[in-house]
Amino acid sequence: MTKIFISYRRDDSSYIAGMINERLEKHFGPNSVFLDIDSIPLGLDFRKHISDSVGQCNVLLALIGDSWINLTNDQGSRRLDDPTDFVRLEVESALKRDIPVIPVLVGKARMPSATELPSSLQELAFRNAAEVRAGLDLQEHLTRLVRGIDLLSKNNPTILESQQNDNDELIGKPATSKASTTSAPASGENDMQQARWKMNNSQEEVTSIDELKQFTKFLQSLWATLAGISVLFPLSNVLAKVIPLAQWPAGGFALFSPTLVTAISTVTCLFIILWTFGRRQQFANAKRRRLIKRESALSFVVGGIGLIVYLIGHYAVVQNFYYVMFNWASNDPRQVFGDLLMLIAYCVFFAFMTRAFMLLGMLEYYGSKRHAA
Repeated sequence: MTKIFISYRRDDSSYIAGMINERLEKHFGPNSVFLDIDSIPLGLDFRKHISDSVGQCNVLLALIGDSWINLTNDQGSRRLDDPTDFVRLEVESALKRDIPVIPVLVGKARMPSATELPSSLQELAFRNAAEVRAGLDLQEHLTRLVRGIDLLSKNNPTILESQQNDNDELIGKPATSKASTTSAPASGENDMQQARWKMNNSQEEVTSIDELKQFTKFLQSLWATLAGISVLFPLSNVLAKVIPLAQWPAGGFALFSPTLVTAISTVTCLFIILWTFGRRQQFANAKRRRLIKRESALSFVVGGIGLIVYLIGHYAVVQNFYYVMFNWASNDPRQVFGDLLMLIAYCVFFAFMTRAFMLLGMLEYYGSKRHAA
């Protein structure tokens, strides 16, 4: 069995680590992933405990988040510079044991250069990295990562030996030693591995449906319902006239027509919902709860300002403000600028209200799924 160790900092990649763990266990089987080292027994050297835990794995994934390089401890020193830092010890142990190490870039993180790393970790800078970015491409990134580990498992003799030993134990054969693995696997075994790989990859392609399932389940929450109302409100507003839609007099310009307003507002709100849902992994990070609350509050404020600007503009149109103030005729083309301002303000109101509802929904719905930091 391929055994994978996930090394990550809980401050910047705990949620993504959980999703990677779930996908890897689904593909490679239960108990194939070490996500968190169990509590270290009292009196035991934690360095040895970490080294032994890493040594039980065939592959180590080093999750590199936005603050992985420069995250500091309580004394203000960079954690990577601390020889007792758990993440540093995990990666060091894998490099010393010649265990394949795959850097996994999370969020907006970039690959660190060798000069940014302690001497014991500088080799990490030259390892080919994978990307697991939150967003609409998340499932594709996870699939690529799984395929990469699959390919690595097939080409790495140590991992193949571990898999063969697992199979031998199941059928009662003695484990194969390193000395007896010099010959290439039998063609029949390769065929079985290829068939298994194709079957697993076909299943991985189907897992994109999980994204739709999550979105459908999220839509059942209260905040998502309010966000949905924000999408439908422009259409219902045309019928019920909750917020009046002004039009210029006959013979004038009718840029602010109900048809155009409904189309633009609805499309804008739908885009906001899909874009916000695509960033849900970032919103679910435990350390960003306050940021989400601030962003949602700011969205409410901006939406309120948009509504006020619209109502003022509407009042100006009703009271013929443009005609009196600027001495414009009813068909003066310059009136389109005032109409355009109202259209923008109207869309801003619904767009930012939708974003606020979605942010609060992310905070509530995914809050229970966060990994403890």
